[in-house]
Amino acid sequence: MDLSKRNVVTPQQRKNGLYHIYEWKDKKVVEVSRFNPLDIFLVCLVPSLTGCISAIVIALLFHHEQISNYNWQCGRARLPSLSRIINLPLERTIWQMVVLYHAPMRVIELTTGFIRYKRLRAHVVPNPELYDRYVYFWFGIVEVALMIAISIIGERENIKLHVILFYAFGLIGMVHFSTNIYCHRHSLYYLNPYGKIGYRFKMLFFCLYLASAPILCASFYLYWKACITIAYDIFAITEYSGVVINIAFHCLVFFDIRHKVIFSVREYVPLPPQLTDVATNKTAKDKDEKCCTCRRMLQRCVRPLLAQRFISTSLLRRAEALEAPVEPGKLRRKVEGVVDAYEDYIGIKAVKLAQAEVMEWENRLSDAQIVRREKQAEIKSIQRNLKDIHNEMDRTSRGEDRYLHLLTEEHQLIKKEKALLEAFEGHETAEREAFHQLSNRVRTSHEKERERVEKTKWWSVSASLIGALLGIIGTTIGNELRMSRLKEIVGSERTEALAQAVHEQNQKVSAFLIDMRKALHAEGSSDATQTLTIDTKDVEKLMNEIRTENERLASQMSELSRLARLEKSLETEGNVVYVGNDMQRLLDETEKKLESRMKLQTLISVVFLYAAIGVTIPLAFAFFRGN
Repeated sequence: MDLSKRNVVTPQQRKNGLYHIYEWKDKKVVEVSRFNPLDIFLVCLVPSLTGCISAIVIALLFHHEQISNYNWQCGRARLPSLSRIINLPLERTIWQMVVLYHAPMRVIELTTGFIRYKRLRAHVVPNPELYDRYVYFWFGIVEVALMIAISIIGERENIKLHVILFYAFGLIGMVHFSTNIYCHRHSLYYLNPYGKIGYRFKMLFFCLYLASAPILCASFYLYWKACITIAYDIFAITEYSGVVINIAFHCLVFFDIRHKVIFSVREYVPLPPQLTDVATNKTAKDKDEKCCTCRRMLQRCVRPLLAQRFISTSLLRRAEALEAPVEPGKLRRKVEGVVDAYEDYIGIKAVKLAQAEVMEWENRLSDAQIVRREKQAEIKSIQRNLKDIHNEMDRTSRGEDRYLHLLTEEHQLIKKEKALLEAFEGHETAEREAFHQLSNRVRTSHEKERERVEKTKWWSVSASLIGALLGIIGTTIGNELRMSRLKEIVGSERTEALAQAVHEQNQKVSAFLIDMRKALHAEGSSDATQTLTIDTKDVEKLMNEIRTENERLASQMSELSRLARLEKSLETEGNVVYVGNDMQRLLDETEKKLESRMKLQTLISVVFLYAAIGVTIPLAFAFFRGN
């Protein structure tokens, strides 16, 4: 508990080391017990570190055959990964017990750090916008959750998810380490000797943890791609070291809390009603000591012997400057300016101002009612006193001196009643005016809210229309690009296939003609005498037969060419299919049909969308106008 932050003097300690009973905010505080930070460190963090190392050592010494009996892709490695170790029954039990025991302690550590980094932030932070303890806290929570998930979901449950969680755990841990180091460096916990020792160790562990990431990736790649067996051993050793470094980094919280934080259990007992004024006066008196608040806090948290040795004057001055207002950084000012402009543009700022005025006049009305009730109570009390005096005067003789005294007292009460009635009328008028102003402010606030809602509705409709138009334009452009790409693909494939077919056909025709020429030349040389003896009257008949034979030969050549291409396409690897003229014609017709259908589909979708917009806009306008 931070006593100085609550403007009370630090109480004296008893012989057993606990504080004496003291008073704070109308309550009596009794310190029941106190815990040593060393004991908390030994109980909370040391078992997790020793349990992690014990699980790895037990697996390597006693169950090496079980974790090594694995279907290795590139040869058997000497050391298995941590995921295979925590899959064994005994090691899995030890690991899960350690992690589940360690998790709540880590949450307590994060909460403590989140609070202390707020209370003891240095006033001279160079970049206040970067000093964000929320990043430290939430990334630490995610890291703990990922560590629990890795322990529960192993290789035998879901190997892919386990690997993803493992790498996510490493990345989140790096971010958490960096934010922890930055917050520690720019807080007043950066003190000699333990603060700076802890900072140096944190930097060392963070650098080692950061260096382990490329080693893990490189060794894993070398084993699975290059089949280097020793690379997997390096991967396993780096993985073991990374887990140990992660837990050891969090164990450094011992240096953060040593001689700086007090863990105590205290009981708060309400004071009796008669002692309330005394406690209130004491609290008001202590407000004059506000400039010494942080100095007393540090002198109380740090042991007296170490306070003079390790806390310099500059640090105490920095502690005294904690309560001074810290100007936001440039980035934060820019962000706040953008947010203010956005709120002013959409009307939220006007609504907030109207609501603030409503709250102000509501408080004024409440104060006016309280004052009016007090005056009314005083008037009623005076009227009761007058009634008592009148009764007493009726019972008293006018010749007695007491009658004169009662008459004087009645006169004074009547004068006082008259003054109170005038004041009561003034307070009643002020109350009515406050109520009237409150009604006006409420009406104005409702009007501002209605305007903001209307503006938001129209902005929503406009954004929807713009989004629909952009969607139509994007769909049209996408369809055109898709069609052009399809035409290019089909045209290029068809051109290449046609060129190849023509080239092969030319080669085969050339070879066939060469063979035919050779054959005809041989027959012509042997039967030259016979050709010379042909009768001229049979020349015309012979030419007709030659033309018929040429046509039949051309058809046979085309058929032979088609069969040759078909045989060649069957012999080639892959899904290559020979396409003839008929098939080419069918493909052209199919392409035209697909193009016409896609154009029709695009046209229908555009018409339908425009029709929907045309129907929606009048309905929305009628709905909003009706509202």
